[in-house]
Order: sequence, then C-alpha cells, then structure tokens
Amino acid sequence: FNVTFENVPENAKTAINYALAIWEERISSPISINVTVKWENLPDNQLGNGKPALFYRNFKGTPVANVFFPVALVEKILSKEYNKSGDADIICSFNKNKTWYLGTNGNTPADKYDLVTAVLHEIGHGLGISGFFSNVDGVAQYSNSSSSPAIYDYFLFNQNNQRIADKTNFACPSVELTQQLTSNSL
Repeated sequence: FNVTFENVPENAKTAINYALAIWEERISSPISINVTVKWENLPDNQLGNGKPALFYRNFKGTPVANVFFPVALVEKILSKEYNKSGDADIICSFNKNKTWYLGTNGNTPADKYDLVTAVLHEIGHGLGISGFFSNVDGVAQYSNSSSSPAIYDYFLFNQNNQRIADKTNFACPSVELTQQLTSNSL
C-alpha cells in the first residue's frame, strides 16, 4: 500500500499503517494499491467510510462481463496500473470528532473507538467487499444507472445455489430480490 494522508494527525498514522500491514499480510498484488486517508468531519452517526476510487466493467481481460470491479482488483487482474499512476485506488475518511483509541494492541477502552478495526473494515470496502444492492420501499435493486452488480454481488448465492445477481433467477428490481437478500439464507 502507498498511503496519502489528508489532515490525519501524526498520532493516528501508526494505527492506520498497522491496519494496512495486516491487510498486506493477507492479500497480494503486483501493483501497489494507492490509498488516500482523510481525517474530516463526518455525520455524527458515522465512524468512517471507505470505497474504491473507481469501478470498471467490461475492461479488456475482464473475467466476468457486465460486472463492476474495484480498480485495485482490476490492476491485480491485469498486472498493470489501470487508472493514472499515483491516483487513489481506495479512498477512506474517518470522523475526526470521534474519540479514537490509537493503540495497536487491541485493548480498546469502552469509551473509545478502535481506529485499527475501523481502518481494517473500511479498507475492505475499498478492496471490493461491498456491493451495489439497495432497497427502496421494499424493492431491491442496484444502486447504479446500469443496473449491474459489483463482483461482490456476483458471488452471492442462496441456499439453493442460485446466483442472486442472475436476473433470470431474480428480477431486478423486485420484491422477490428483497426477500432473497433478507432471507438469512445467503
């Protein structure tokens, strides 16, 4: 990982780098993953958020057509930079107004939030551990104009081994899709 910090206090950088080192032990890519970490005002009910900087689908060499892949995964698949070299692949923001525990020993006091855990979680989203399903008035659909799944969505199956993102199994948008996603049987 290559990290760019924006307004992050020095005493928080150790915890952030520690979390990234945990990810580095578990994933590999021939291309460095560029992460921008921001320390900013977020809504009071939000600790942080993380996301891929870009998604791509139907790129040359795509393993699955009509499915969105986060840029860091595209670069791993292709073994080359796909966005501009040095541009962020993952963008994470953390709420500067929260009381963070900045240690790396896991002994978080009850009155603080563990920054290492939050960074691990948000980097996961940036790597693609999140999907595009949304629910509007009980009707599940994709939260993009092309009505296409993310690669994370593509690998969701129900207990009958039916791919949830396959529109021949479950129409999108539909109430039936909502029932599948909320069934506790994925």
